Amino acid sequence: MTTTIGIFANVDAGKTTLSEQLLYSCGTIRQAGRVDKKNTFLDYNDMEKSRGITIFADEAHFQIGENKYCIIDTPGHMDFSGEMERSILAIDCAVIVISSVEGVQSHTETIWKLLKKHNKPFIIFLNKIDREAANPDVVISYIKDSWKCNIVNINSTLTEENVEDDIIEEFALYDDDIMNDYLAGTIDVRNFISKCQKLVNGSAVYPVIKGSALNGTGIDLLKNVLSVFFNDKCIKQDDNDNFSGVVYKVRHDKNNTRITFIKVIKGKLKPRDEIKCVGLNNEEKIYKINDIRQYNGQKSCQIQCANVGDLCAVTGLSDVKPGDIIGENAEKGHGFSLIPLMSASVIYDKNINVHKILSVFKQLEDEEMLLNVSFNEELHNINIEIMGEMQLETLKTMIKERFEIDISFGDSEILYRETINNNVVGCGHFEPLRHYAEVHLLLEKGDRGSGITFNSVCPVDILSQNYQNLIRTHVFEKQHKGVLTGSPVTDIKITLLSGRSHIKHTEGGDFREAVYRAIRHGLMYAESVLLEPWFNFEISTDDVFIGRVLIDIKKLGGEYETPECDNNVTIIKGRCPVKTMQSYVKEFMIFTKGTGRISLNFAGYYPCSNSEDVIAEKNYNPEADVQNTADSVFCSHGSGYVVKWNEAKEKMHLTVEETN
Repeated sequence: MTTTIGIFANVDAGKTTLSEQLLYSCGTIRQAGRVDKKNTFLDYNDMEKSRGITIFADEAHFQIGENKYCIIDTPGHMDFSGEMERSILAIDCAVIVISSVEGVQSHTETIWKLLKKHNKPFIIFLNKIDREAANPDVVISYIKDSWKCNIVNINSTLTEENVEDDIIEEFALYDDDIMNDYLAGTIDVRNFISKCQKLVNGSAVYPVIKGSALNGTGIDLLKNVLSVFFNDKCIKQDDNDNFSGVVYKVRHDKNNTRITFIKVIKGKLKPRDEIKCVGLNNEEKIYKINDIRQYNGQKSCQIQCANVGDLCAVTGLSDVKPGDIIGENAEKGHGFSLIPLMSASVIYDKNINVHKILSVFKQLEDEEMLLNVSFNEELHNINIEIMGEMQLETLKTMIKERFEIDISFGDSEILYRETINNNVVGCGHFEPLRHYAEVHLLLEKGDRGSGITFNSVCPVDILSQNYQNLIRTHVFEKQHKGVLTGSPVTDIKITLLSGRSHIKHTEGGDFREAVYRAIRHGLMYAESVLLEPWFNFEISTDDVFIGRVLIDIKKLGGEYETPECDNNVTIIKGRCPVKTMQSYVKEFMIFTKGTGRISLNFAGYYPCSNSEDVIAEKNYNPEADVQNTADSVFCSHGSGYVVKWNEAKEKMHLTVEETN
């Protein structure tokens, strides 16, 4: 069995250098590449070489003794953190690389939270200890205090014959049985290691290794820790005959063939196997696997069987997305934590057919699902959602290289959201000739951060369960636009009150039309609220700068808790709008001369402080948005006709409930 290890870090912490040294030490590559020399095994893409950063998560295989491993070198730049988060689906454990000079940074905090969310055990590698400004003890202290992690320093090799007393003492702090054996002088090394394996794999204890990846210091110790705590006997894997896997990545090769990357979590997978998947509309589909590949850096080879624990890439799957479970217990993925906070419009040569440009971005969206490509048919506008400006640069280069099309982007804008502040009933009726569906939905204000939720109180003798399931699918299958600025709505509880079908005329897409119109109809009557994204921040700075920082936070529209002082360093925690804070980071680093530290994490969406200005600037007319209409369609004398949203309630075939 193969154990998959994710290598994670903030940009420039030395993650790729560590990966190179590990692969070199284990004999996978002949020499350890360097980022500055543009010759690393895993950052082989020209964009990665020119920028000196990891953009794509790629895997490589190696062995330590009899144990087989695969590492995934993940992006460290926050603009490509979607790729990083999806990689967590494929790993069994992780190594977080932290610079002993810069310490824990905002992206490091994000990585830690995601690994904790997915309950993945990890090792901490404190890098760059040979640098003059390195202070690993300060970093360890911060991790203990802020992350509340049980840390064990591994400074010598672990074997089944010998473990140093200081390592035993540290593990004993977190396990009563080890403590009792240690105090009694009855430590059995094999039994001790077995107990430590359970602690580490159960995320109760996190080993810490100090080293310098560039010089190879600490690599042998890392290999030892991996082989002791994360071997195929420690990682629980189900070798059941029934295949099950999780999709973690999608790519397209030079021939535009769609390649789906899968982690085998149960059973085996072979070419020509028929695999159950759940399609885009939650319907079950059976796909036949054409071929199976295994990647090692940029090279791949065909294999005849992927076993439990393996990472593989297959052709033949079309509808599945990262996060989907395929095979036994197939289900759609439940979404990811990281979301884009900005959007940008696509600028292209108008002599090129817009649908050709759209197809390019749809293919890229298939690979990077956070792009959320939107298209206005009337205006021929294409918009995408992004994590940051560097992502736009790479997209521009990628489209030129892969599709030979020159494009650019408009100025990036903050991604707003909309919600409601009261309860309303929305109705949608769709009845052109030989079609029929009617839906009544209750829209209620949801909890902050809850997104869109759905429930049904409609009796099945009023509307059959299969149609209710279809309505649920249509609620979640698209981003529904608000009526203030056309921004996506969020934090709304949607309840199906009633619905009606026709035994003869109702067809598949009828309820989709009725659901979309019902949601939009409710929003037109609702008291809508514009939301903007906020950051949680933690600022550490010398006492001399505290006055300016507090004044700046107020100017930025933020709020903060009582500052904490420790040894002439002040820590300020609070939250602030993304729009103002994202431009403040550079200013802060300049006036603190690089001595200050800002950690930013997405806090959620909160009411916009200047909503009137934003609404006026967007100048959005909800009634002119024909792709998101609130109007209903009724039938009379053999033909359909449109009824405006503010007149539709009186025309509904079902009784419209009133809200309290």
